[in-house]
Amino acid sequence: MDFRERILTALNHEEPDRVPVLGLIIDQTTSNKILGKPPPDISSMLRNPELKDQMKDIVNATWNEILYDTFRDALEAAIKLGFDANWTIYISMQAIDTLETKPGLACHEIWGRAWEISADEHDGIVMNYTHGLCTTEEEWDAWVSAKKQLHDELIKNVANHHRRLADNYGDRILPLGYTGM
Repeated sequence: MDFRERILTALNHEEPDRVPVLGLIIDQTTSNKILGKPPPDISSMLRNPELKDQMKDIVNATWNEILYDTFRDALEAAIKLGFDANWTIYISMQAIDTLETKPGLACHEIWGRAWEISADEHDGIVMNYTHGLCTTEEEWDAWVSAKKQLHDELIKNVANHHRRLADNYGDRILPLGYTGM
């Protein structure tokens, strides 16, 4: 039984040849360790105030590729571990200047949440949820209205992101798509 048959058999309430294994690998540090890849030097970039604007511009201009590369590596790591499936996520974020975080950068996603950009102990990039940006229904309505273009882009990009991962990895693992966090 291959990975796809195993997952579909289990979902059909039938007994597969073994219990299917679903990976939840989504972070760069875990993928890098499994794949033996050196981490990018995010810490020094985040500590250098002269690079802040460049980092913000890179994140905003190449977000879809950054996200695809993250999940490309996650799927490669899950394949290496022998998983049958792995979670893949698409979320739309924009890097913004902020005084709330040490590097002076954060990401706002279209669902109205703020995420801190930092580096872990292995210099991998980490994004941690810090707080909601809308505390009232009126703020939420204004947020949705102001972010309409991002919502439209999300709808366009989410299918392309998951289709691309499935096309490139679907013969070796089942990428299970999720649209946001």
